Amino acid sequence: MSHISEEKELAILLKKNIKELLLSSVDVFVSSDDQSITLGNKWLETVSNNLEKCILIIVFCSQESIKKPWINFECGAGWSRKIPIIPICHSNITVANLPIPLNLLQGFDIQKQGKLTGLISRIAKEINIDTPKFDEPSILQEIEKFEKNYQINSKIKNELKEIEENTPSFYKILKDIFASGQINSSNCNISINRFTQSLFDDIKQNLKNLQKNQLLEFQYKSGGGIEINAGESTNIMGTLYLNFKDFYNIYKQYLTSNPTKSSL
Repeated sequence: MSHISEEKELAILLKKNIKELLLSSVDVFVSSDDQSITLGNKWLETVSNNLEKCILIIVFCSQESIKKPWINFECGAGWSRKIPIIPICHSNITVANLPIPLNLLQGFDIQKQGKLTGLISRIAKEINIDTPKFDEPSILQEIEKFEKNYQINSKIKNELKEIEENTPSFYKILKDIFASGQINSSNCNISINRFTQSLFDDIKQNLKNLQKNQLLEFQYKSGGGIEINAGESTNIMGTLYLNFKDFYNIYKQYLTSNPTKSSL
């Protein structure tokens, strides 16, 4: 199963169900699962060995994963060996939106009724056993929970990345607040006295995007004054009130571990 780290929960969920339904008649390799790569083993070597031995590759596709070099590497390795590759689309992408060459493969949208049954049937056929009967809707309910959390994480991460790129000084303030432990609940107050009106407008736009998706609430109260520096630019003065709602831990995770940078 080819996936990015953010899809680990989905990969392990599907692995568990495949093994249970097929009575452990098939080995399922998930690189982020401790049961697939044991302590002390070389990660890249183990992944490469499993690519050599596998009879089927499942690749999890989202707007984030399809841009990652490692996903393309694993798919390319399977393609060159003529191993069947099945793209499974979830959360924020559908088969219709897959880029080349993934759209040349026979994939499916994971929430479409009957598609999961079709996957189990395909795997069963590969190992010459009968397709078991199972409660597909109950598994899809678990997948739906994952997708909801995945999309929340994705939206927060993408907006923080925009803040980092467009207003790095404000991004640094957020990182410093979380890293220093100044905030340990959902609410946070930030004094604003060194931002130009133009810069603060950019900050507010990012915050409005998060608020529109109900991932944050914010309010700004002017301090009733302005500051004019030597360059004759005007700095606003006031207080920014932030409420991270139920997503405080997600913000903390991203703002203390620098996850917005590109990785495999």
